[in-house]
Amino acid sequence: MSKQLRVVGAVLVGLALCAGTASARRAPAEAKPPTDLGALAWLAGDWQGTTPEGDFNQEVWVAPNGDSMMGMWRSISASGGVGLFEFLTLIAEKEGIVLRLRHIDRAGVSREKVDKPIRLPLVRGAERELVFSGEANKVTLTITYVSPTPGELVVTVEKPGAKEEFRFKRTPAKR
Repeated sequence: MSKQLRVVGAVLVGLALCAGTASARRAPAEAKPPTDLGALAWLAGDWQGTTPEGDFNQEVWVAPNGDSMMGMWRSISASGGVGLFEFLTLIAEKEGIVLRLRHIDRAGVSREKVDKPIRLPLVRGAERELVFSGEANKVTLTITYVSPTPGELVVTVEKPGAKEEFRFKRTPAKR
């Protein structure tokens, strides 16, 4: 092989390696979602927030124990009436962590079928960020939990054509 062909080959290999490195920098591989509920312990606590309309929202999560975490959410209108409750569970299953939820009205009636809560697998997880996504009522539903600081929680609920964001502050535990 001539010296000129070896140089051209070396240059092409170098360019390919550089291109691979640059594209790896631009598009890092997605982190696998955690499978151990201990990694979600940052979510435990009493989170409270108020909407611009004056409605009060509260989401409470208990610390992980065994293969589960449990949470509840409630919305209270500015006039003081409960609008909706939500019962939430996080269960560590063979295929990963799954969020299940049910919406319950003030009379205790579930909006979902009696035997079918909404089921959303954890599809992405990073430090202080969780993304659950799946099908609910024949549409894709995605719920994202992000805690930019230990005292803040932002919950985003997305479905086709709609996106809703809830902002919370951690409330210190009362003893």
